[in-house]
Amino acid sequence: MSDTRAKALVKKLAFEKMIERAAGAQRAITVPGLLERQLLERMRSMGVVVNDDFKRGDRVLPLPQGHLPLVAILEHIPEVDAGDLHATSSY
Repeated sequence: MSDTRAKALVKKLAFEKMIERAAGAQRAITVPGLLERQLLERMRSMGVVVNDDFKRGDRVLPLPQGHLPLVAILEHIPEVDAGDLHATSSY
C-alpha cells in the first residue's frame, strides 16, 4: 500500500468518526470509546452489572430484586399535626 493511499484511508476514517486524530501530531490516532468498552468488559467479567445491561433496544428491563436487602415494614406511622412540629420551639 502506498503512503498516499494509507493517508487517504486514515483521513476517511477520521472523517467518518471511526478514529480520532490528535491535533498537530502526525501519528497520534485513538479509537473513540475503546477504553470505555474495555473497562466495561473487565467490570462485567468481575460480576459487576452495568446500567446498559438492563436495556434491550429502546426498552429498559426491570431491575433484578433478588439480591436487594429487605426494607422494614412499618406497622404504625404516628400521626403528627403541623402544630406539633412548632410546639417545641422557644423564643
